[in-house]
Amino acid sequence: MTELRPLEERDIPRISALRRQLFRQTSQDGSLDQYYHRTFFENPWRSDAYPSWVLVGGSGEVAGFIGVIPRPCTLGAEKLTAVTTTEFMVVPEARGVSGLSLMRRALDGPQDLTVSDRCNEMARGVYEAMGGMLAAWYCSFWSVPLDGTRITFPSAVGDGPMRGLPAKVFRRAARAFDQVDARLGRRSFAASPPATADAPLALETVVSLVGKAAGASAIAPAYDIATLAWLLERLGDRRESERLITAQVTKEGVVIGWFIYLVRPDGEAQVVQLAALRSMEVRVFDHLLYHATVHGAAVLRGRMDRRFASAISERGLPLTLGQPWTVVRSRRPDLMAQFLSGTAFLSRLESEWWLSP
Repeated sequence: MTELRPLEERDIPRISALRRQLFRQTSQDGSLDQYYHRTFFENPWRSDAYPSWVLVGGSGEVAGFIGVIPRPCTLGAEKLTAVTTTEFMVVPEARGVSGLSLMRRALDGPQDLTVSDRCNEMARGVYEAMGGMLAAWYCSFWSVPLDGTRITFPSAVGDGPMRGLPAKVFRRAARAFDQVDARLGRRSFAASPPATADAPLALETVVSLVGKAAGASAIAPAYDIATLAWLLERLGDRRESERLITAQVTKEGVVIGWFIYLVRPDGEAQVVQLAALRSMEVRVFDHLLYHATVHGAAVLRGRMDRRFASAISERGLPLTLGQPWTVVRSRRPDLMAQFLSGTAFLSRLESEWWLSP
């Protein structure tokens, strides 16, 4: 007989032990306990209305867990609550009805919207079985070889391996791209100094302009200075070997957009957030390419944003579609439609990507 109940602080060591049992690539020191406490009990949006859940076995052991993080967002003047589900894990003997009930409890909360952007095949299947859908726009990834480096497709799609049909498709695409690359020679997308300028990113810029960058009829995150600062601190905490770089872009002294990205020691960079005011997307994107080159990035990768689709298409950048999957579930068709069409503003500061146990 199993029981579902909200996560309590005393459960954290057992949640850490469960993760170590189920996932081989997991920290073996006390940092995992600290990570879980900070993520689920110290996040600035924590609310008893949106608890994380544990599955307790008949002997009192923790047999499963799903983390829940509420995030405020807006749709025009309407205030909404989105929920990120993360760390879904169940011991093999409790999978099936008990495991599904754990996911169901999280999905059936009072939130307007539930999103996960680091789903494997199993979690994606559970979401879809419970009325969720794949948000294909947010499963597409672009890559820019800033120094002429040849792009390798499997690493461009995210952190997890690709299997099955998507892997075969992307491997074929990679071979085709290599053939073109060999004929034309290595091409560098590094831009000359743009007409725009940049300055260190002020948190107030993101707080005040994210709604305009998203668009008046789009779902957008609702930031304040404290929550945005907390998110950026977590990026620094969990990715200590990477440089976190931020900048706002100006044209004739007026802010027209901003970007946040991480650069690894090997020169691979990942865009965390990219935003521009309407009709300024090309200028901000070009400035990002120049800025990342100056700051030592060899390859720049990012998740597709429909707002920048023209800029990416015009430059002929290679795209991939695959894991990690982004899935969404809502009782409201209008919110689901935003993710189906790619209208919702979902950067890597939203949902799961910024989490890194």
